[in-house]
Amino acid sequence: CAHPGRPHHGDVTGKEWPAKYGHVAHYTCDHGYKLNGQSEATCQTDESWSHASPICEAILCPLPTLGDQAAPLNIKDAYRVGEQLFHGCAEGYEMNGSPIQICEQSGNIGVWQGVTPKCEKVSCGDPGSPLHGQRIGDSFAYTDEVSFSCEEGYQLQGSAKMFCMSNAKWTGTKPTCEAIMCDALEAPSNADILSSNTHYGGRTVFACHEGHLMQGEAELTCTGDGQWDADPPTCIAAICPDPIVPNHCSKDGNRFYFPYNVTYHCFAGYTMTGAAIVSCLADGTWSEVPPTCNEMSCTPLEAPDNGRVLSCEGSIGSFCNMTCDDGYIIRTGSNTRLCLPNGQWGGRNFSCMGGSIYQVLHRIT
Repeated sequence: CAHPGRPHHGDVTGKEWPAKYGHVAHYTCDHGYKLNGQSEATCQTDESWSHASPICEAILCPLPTLGDQAAPLNIKDAYRVGEQLFHGCAEGYEMNGSPIQICEQSGNIGVWQGVTPKCEKVSCGDPGSPLHGQRIGDSFAYTDEVSFSCEEGYQLQGSAKMFCMSNAKWTGTKPTCEAIMCDALEAPSNADILSSNTHYGGRTVFACHEGHLMQGEAELTCTGDGQWDADPPTCIAAICPDPIVPNHCSKDGNRFYFPYNVTYHCFAGYTMTGAAIVSCLADGTWSEVPPTCNEMSCTPLEAPDNGRVLSCEGSIGSFCNMTCDDGYIIRTGSNTRLCLPNGQWGGRNFSCMGGSIYQVLHRIT
């Protein structure tokens, strides 16, 4: 039999060529190829081979099953023995395993060397929690989000939320929790600051100077937004109301604020009941109510012994008329007395005595 011919990418061996009857031709394929057909053929009596020459087909490795987010760099349907598959990952993912696999021959099949790598999300790492604050979120891989908050009395400085990016870095600025502070306050005019704490929840206490009244809040509190809960108060001079001028009276003094006084004077013929001097106090009130001026009068005279009152009104300028009983005569004083502007009776006290005794004394003298 004539030489059967070598298959492409293969070889044929035999005892001799041309082959004699009964000789066997053995077919093999190169590395990376497999026989498609019979591996042997026998020289027959008719000088032909019992089987046609086989074909050497390339052994192929199919594209392996790839995980999520895998991105091969030289993707195709199949790979020949010895060819390499270069693995890659989508943005934000990193490879766990070797990035290169080689197609190898195992018998008549192609297999991939090693384990197909996996693509896993990149990690940005634990960003930590701020002092006096907390982090919400415990996953730190690509596309994950964490947020931050602060304890009461502290406010966040930096990013309240951070996102893990494809470059394994966090967005934004790592936050801190800073103590909430309100601006220090200055004492208003005519006031003092008794105490001040500018931290969150702290209080500033004001007091007006003596003689001034407060308008607004005496105590302010620092709130959670770093602002005081009200504006500082103002202190205005304590002004007393215009004092009443009673009837039949005049007043001296036109300063109606602390610590000045007003002095009252009754007209002639009138007497004062109450305080003549009133003071404007620090709280804007008068120390006393205004006095009253009452018309003066003389206390009605009582009848003397052995005498009687004929008339006695008691008003200023009026007269009190008295007389002695029958048989009695005036001993001393005036039987008519005038009520003076000072509320006193003019003249001397009136008295009576018996007439017979008087006559005796007169004769003796």
